[in-house]
Amino acid sequence: MDRFNEEQEVESLRQQVHTLKMDEQKKSEMRTNLIKHAQKKRDRNKLQKWIILGGTIAAVALFSVISFTMFIDNDQLEQATKIEEESEVTASEIVETIEVEGENGDYRVRGVPPEDVESFEYAVMVDGENIANAGDDVYNMTHEMEGSYSFTLNLSVEESLLPNEGELLFSVKKDDTEASVVLEEFEQLEDVEGTLSVEEVSVDPTTILIEGMEEDTEVTTYDLQPYDITYQMDQFLSHVEVGDDSVTHHNNNDEYRVEVTISVIEDQALNETQQMMEEQHNISESPIDLSQFETAFEGYHQSVDIGEGYFILEINSDVLMIEYSYSIEAGDGIWPRLELLINSINQ
Repeated sequence: MDRFNEEQEVESLRQQVHTLKMDEQKKSEMRTNLIKHAQKKRDRNKLQKWIILGGTIAAVALFSVISFTMFIDNDQLEQATKIEEESEVTASEIVETIEVEGENGDYRVRGVPPEDVESFEYAVMVDGENIANAGDDVYNMTHEMEGSYSFTLNLSVEESLLPNEGELLFSVKKDDTEASVVLEEFEQLEDVEGTLSVEEVSVDPTTILIEGMEEDTEVTTYDLQPYDITYQMDQFLSHVEVGDDSVTHHNNNDEYRVEVTISVIEDQALNETQQMMEEQHNISESPIDLSQFETAFEGYHQSVDIGEGYFILEINSDVLMIEYSYSIEAGDGIWPRLELLINSINQ
């Protein structure tokens, strides 16, 4: 049909000598990477980073030291020495003064230790093990009043070090005592990928226009969960395979394979998805918008290779991705069926 530039597409197919098909496993890996990227990015509103805390999990907790320079005269020094001799401040007393702000790996830790505290050691820990050490330059000490000092730590923990569940702790060590305050508690997220399913809603007769001639066919309406997305697929692609993160419709013909794979990239912008796809497929040509289709959703169509391409549609805060591939011999009539699919998408 004109809106698909089908004649130009067919002519392009005839002129090509080599067909470079993307390996299905590689396509699946790309799709998975997109989904993982969107998941990691979710709700990550980063604060300004003063330092990136790196390192691997160590068997023994190592601590860094915050040192406080006391600007006091000789009389105050003698008084502080007497206090230290009479009573030692514990880690718990320091922790009691600490306040924590932030989430998702970025935290601001503030505190006002007892005035006779000149230094203490600290680390960021998970399940009793140290995951990151900090240098002396990570803190900003401010003289609040005579004999009293506050500290502010701006910590940014690498995303790969954050736990899937459990507590991330700011641990303080003072002499032989230890205590901690919770930076953030993480809960295991629901495995959306594991709940992906598709159900048949109805089968209805219809007609499609192939090379200017009407052809009777049947379409099946499917319901994609947990996203409440419905769409229609021609009976030509009636075989369905449900994977962990995608649904594939195909013609069950290994020799002349035609397939359409549907997946959802959660919490990701349309243009960001397009940019990532261009990088993964080394695409230099600009995508085509979906103004030619009868759909209310914004999106793009992009050809990747001969008989291969994808559609992406923005549905609320998610992106619906439809990847298609077909052999040249089985390509007749694929565009009207793709038009039917795109026009039928609803939520």
